[in-house]
Amino acid sequence: MKNMIKKLLPCMAAALLSACVGPGEDYHTEGMKLYSEGKYSQAQELLAQAVAADNGKALYYVDLGMNCIQTADYKQAKDNFDRALIIGGEDELAYRGLGIMALDQELWADAVSYFTQAVDAIDMEVGPLEVDILKYKAYAHKKAGEYDEALGAYKALIELGDDRVENTFAQGDVCLLMGKEEEARTYFDEVIKLSNDVSYYIAIYNSYSARKLYAQGAGYLNKALVVEGSSDDAHLNRGMIYYIMGNYENAVTEFSYPYESADADKAAKAAMYTALCREKQKLYSEAISAYVYSLKKKDDPQVNNYYAMCLARTGEYNLAWNVIHTAIETYPDCECMQDMMWNEIVLYEKMEMFPSAYTRLTEYLKIYPGDAVTEKEMAFLKLKMGTA
Repeated sequence: MKNMIKKLLPCMAAALLSACVGPGEDYHTEGMKLYSEGKYSQAQELLAQAVAADNGKALYYVDLGMNCIQTADYKQAKDNFDRALIIGGEDELAYRGLGIMALDQELWADAVSYFTQAVDAIDMEVGPLEVDILKYKAYAHKKAGEYDEALGAYKALIELGDDRVENTFAQGDVCLLMGKEEEARTYFDEVIKLSNDVSYYIAIYNSYSARKLYAQGAGYLNKALVVEGSSDDAHLNRGMIYYIMGNYENAVTEFSYPYESADADKAAKAAMYTALCREKQKLYSEAISAYVYSLKKKDDPQVNNYYAMCLARTGEYNLAWNVIHTAIETYPDCECMQDMMWNEIVLYEKMEMFPSAYTRLTEYLKIYPGDAVTEKEMAFLKLKMGTA
């Protein structure tokens, strides 16, 4: 769900910045700039200053609430959205924010209710905002198990002129959830007729594999391999298909083309997947070289995370810890923070630094919910420190 939120954000309110005039305008503008760059901790301070400077603007509260979602401060987020509703004038954005907050907390029924209220609050002609909210509403219906309503929402999006391929794929995915494989295949076949974008073939495979229908999904991967194309994207997509199929040598061959691309993003992605292939083959030295190259092209927290754990597999625990700790400090708002913090705990254990692991796990549990795994880990660390 986080990925969907990141895809549809920054908040639609950002499009309304020109309407924000008043004593908090400069704080708000700069805060939203930081927000759009994913610098949520820094944005929080400025957006809070905007509210303090002018507490009569509902939009300021909405955007502060949206930022709170990104830092998982849901209580503060709700308080801000509720305050925006009391002030009035931005109800559709406030309900939208409440809906996104509910999705983030996996409160599916609440999300449907909030998005319904957001749609009802729109008093303008159909435009990007309504389409945006309907996308969320459709997703909420799907997660709530309200499949007929989800299909209806995706159909409505197509009728409103939204991306036909994307919404047709979504309809097929819902049909699989309903156990209607024939209807799903009809939608998926329409997708590949409408678009030769190989990423959709991969998405269809992932949809089938999520329901353990591997053979049906593999058929679409095989179809994708015959789609012609010599662009960097074409090679990347074919490489990813070979990676999924476990054909790592063919994957590396495909990734070798964009590996030297003038586009740093594509070169970095090709190098990262090359490294993942080499890890699968237990060729750790080659994997490490590819990770280093990827990070040289574009520094990225997730690649640092992969790189650190690859180093750990070779016994380079101190270097691995340095890589992952630096990434944690450099990217405090990244999506892979939970995974990186957990891996740092693992590395402390590997170095037999049990008090440090315990301290980090305590910090981890203040942010993320505990489960059977973390309970077992805590018991293990207490035993190692003699405090059990």
